[in-house]
Amino acid sequence: MTIATFIAAMHGYRNTQEQLNTILDDELQTLASFILNSQYKDKVQAASKKLNDPKQALSNKKIYQVFSNSGELLASSKDAPSEAMSEKNGFSEEAFAGLRWRTYKLANQRVSVIVAQSDSYRRNVTERILLATLVPVVFSIPLIGLLVFYIIRKSLSPLRYLSSELTNKHSEDLTGVFIEAPSKELVPVVNRLNELFNRLASSFELEKQLSANAAHELRTPISVLAIAANNLLEDFKQNTLTQTHFEDLSQNVERMAQVIEQIIGLFRFTSDSIDAKKSIVDIEKILQEVISNNYLSIEKEKQTIELNTREVKVFASEFALYVLFENLIRNAIKYGGKESHIRIDVFEHPSHIEVNVQDSGQGLSSQDMQKLTSRFFRASNQTNIKGSGLGLAISKHIINLHQGTLSFQNAPLGGLLVKVEIPKGNTNAS
Repeated sequence: MTIATFIAAMHGYRNTQEQLNTILDDELQTLASFILNSQYKDKVQAASKKLNDPKQALSNKKIYQVFSNSGELLASSKDAPSEAMSEKNGFSEEAFAGLRWRTYKLANQRVSVIVAQSDSYRRNVTERILLATLVPVVFSIPLIGLLVFYIIRKSLSPLRYLSSELTNKHSEDLTGVFIEAPSKELVPVVNRLNELFNRLASSFELEKQLSANAAHELRTPISVLAIAANNLLEDFKQNTLTQTHFEDLSQNVERMAQVIEQIIGLFRFTSDSIDAKKSIVDIEKILQEVISNNYLSIEKEKQTIELNTREVKVFASEFALYVLFENLIRNAIKYGGKESHIRIDVFEHPSHIEVNVQDSGQGLSSQDMQKLTSRFFRASNQTNIKGSGLGLAISKHIINLHQGTLSFQNAPLGGLLVKVEIPKGNTNAS
């Protein structure tokens, strides 16, 4: 702003100087014309008295000379020299009496008139006018600077506050940042930072839970495996090994593998991974695939399974829904019991689909149903069946990521009915 104001002032100075020179030149022309056209000597003398103000310094005066055509000096100002101040008609620059002068010569058939004005006077007039014009501008620069400083400081105060908050934030403090009345440019920055903090906090919490759950759930099968290995070693030494020993060992290894798979599955699904892998999914196809892959277990338990559906599509993660329905159907196989019946019904609604999985096994109390999605929870009437207690927790996690619902009730068949509701989403997406 200072540079721009200085450039504007210099430009104004040049323009003002040119305009003032034009005005002063017009004044000289008017004065010369007045003197030339004065027919009476008293008028010339009156003009001479006005121009010869004794209080004015020579450098501030206008002086004149009147010559006859024969070169005789007829009249002049008191301070004018005796010789002609200029030999050229019109305007010219001359030097005499120790000063530089702007002169103008005008002539007719009888006389010639020469008027002069000092350059110092002309400069002083220009400087006074410019000073009167530029002083307010010069004094306004600091005021404008203070105003700009105040506006910028006030506008950047949310940014300074954000900088201070981030500087003072401890590395383990992942709470969001709150700024009162942030500028519209800062709103997306704060929102993205808070989203990042939330995601980091969720990731660290998942990491803690993974460590705690792994330590909690793997402790028992590892201990059992250690005992089984020790028993196998003792029986080997005594040559009393039987098939039962190896079957027990195989069951414990299988249980540990299942626990590890489910713990990893619980933390595999995040909102980002789900959203990135969403596509149009055929529910009927997924259910048929899950039933086919688990049919050996159904046959082993001498169970029957019934699927009532038609082609129904949703916009979701195919892999996540496969894991969801496999957990539900495996639970029905495991807890339905020998020779039980499993029924799966699919209903299509305008905004969502509904999948009901029920079995003819034992029902559950309302207290147990409220805790079914808790990690490592085992129903009070199912303690004799081995499991990790993570299957329904994983299912609930997947449903939440799809903005759906998971509910439980006693089934008409006699066992447990699990109701899954999933929004259809954008089924027209490519």
